[in-house]
Amino acid sequence: MRTLVVGTDVDVGAGAFGSDLEQLWHERRTAIVATVAAISGDRDAAIDAVDETFTRGFQHRKRVEAMASATGWLLTVALNEVRRGKRRGARRRVAEASVTYVQGTWIEPSDPRIDLWAAVKELPERERTAIALRYLADLTEPEIARTMGIAVGTAGATLTSARQKLARRLQARASNDQEGTLR
Repeated sequence: MRTLVVGTDVDVGAGAFGSDLEQLWHERRTAIVATVAAISGDRDAAIDAVDETFTRGFQHRKRVEAMASATGWLLTVALNEVRRGKRRGARRRVAEASVTYVQGTWIEPSDPRIDLWAAVKELPERERTAIALRYLADLTEPEIARTMGIAVGTAGATLTSARQKLARRLQARASNDQEGTLR
């Protein structure tokens, strides 16, 4: 069976996984979307950007599959796509004005990850990006460095700083929650 990528004339081939890029689509798309969403703070934009990025990847499949890190390329392009979308977001703002977003639709409100990702969202973009690439995209420090365009040591230092800030914020929230229940 042959499959076309929606909105293109790109044929992704036959068989279970016709290519490395198709295998990334099946195995890593969810993690890539989660990473881009955590960094950008906009799940819908992340889905659109990742899908657009995969479409571009399929259009230039040989070049993308020959790269040292196709996942890094996908993340970089998707993040750039989200940033471009935010800069020219007039259409999106009009559409969002007519739709009500229900908080907690992809993580349940009782889930402890809510506090964690709320704290991650408060981090500066560089630290938020590093955390999302490490823990959602499961990239190593060298892969994070390549994706972010920084030195490996800087990626490590950024992760350390972000983890320390997260620990302090989560401890403060836990202390506040305990004080609230004791009263």
